[in-house]
Amino acid sequence: VRAINIKEGMVGSNWGFSDLSLDEKVSHSKDKGTPNYDVPLRTVINHLSHLRFDEAKIILDELLQSQQVNEEFIHSLAGVVSYVLKDQSNAIKHLTKAAKLNPNSSSHSSLFYINRISGDTDAALENISAAIKNSDDQPEYYMYRGDVYFEKEQWKKAISDYDKYIEKFIKSDRKQDGKVYYWRGLAKFKL
Repeated sequence: VRAINIKEGMVGSNWGFSDLSLDEKVSHSKDKGTPNYDVPLRTVINHLSHLRFDEAKIILDELLQSQQVNEEFIHSLAGVVSYVLKDQSNAIKHLTKAAKLNPNSSSHSSLFYINRISGDTDAALENISAAIKNSDDQPEYYMYRGDVYFEKEQWKKAISDYDKYIEKFIKSDRKQDGKVYYWRGLAKFKL
C-alpha cells in the first residue's frame, strides 16, 4: 500500500480493503530508527480486509504515538479509517497532517471529498487543486474541480477544467464520464 483515498473506498461502497498488501517502503521511516512495525501494520491491513475498522483505528493510533513509523502514511490511513467510522473531524485532522508531512501525498484528494460532502467549497477547491498539482495524470480531478468552479459560478474556469478533463481522457484508454459534456455546455450557456 503506497496510498489509499476515500474515493477508492467509496467507489466500491463496501470499503473492501481485501486487495491491500503492505509495501515495505511505507512500513518504516528512514529517519526514525529501525524498529520492525510490519506486524502491527499487517494486523491493520488484516483488520481492514475484514472490515474491522475500530480495531484497525486502535492500532493506527498506537503506531502514531510510538513516533517510529512513516507518519504520513499512517495519518493518511487513519484519516480514511476515521472517515469510514463517520468521525469526520478526526478524518480531516489525520489527512491534513498527512498532507503537511508530504505535500505530494494523495491525502489532498481524500480531503477534497470530505470538504465537498460537508459543503466547504473553498477548502474543496484548495485540496483538489493540490491533488492536480501532485498528480496531473488523473483526469477526474479536473472534472471535480470544474464541478466546484461551476458551483461557485466561475464559468470560464469550469469550462477550462472540463476541457482539460475531456482532452486527457481522449489521450487515455479509460472510460469517460459523458456528464461532463452536459455540464460544460451548461457552463457555456451561463457564460
